[in-house]
Amino acid sequence: MEALQKATGPKEPHWIDGAVHDDLHDKDEYVTLAVAKLTDFFRPHLAEPE
Repeated sequence: MEALQKATGPKEPHWIDGAVHDDLHDKDEYVTLAVAKLTDFFRPHLAEPE
């Protein structure tokens, strides 16, 4: 949580019920949820390519 507190700019903590950190790398059901959340978060914050 220290990294979250020190982060500047847009930030949004998100937990996936039942998952631990390593699950977000190699368990499809959790990877899918994590990627969907990251996509929703980054889409409005990153510029479209020109």
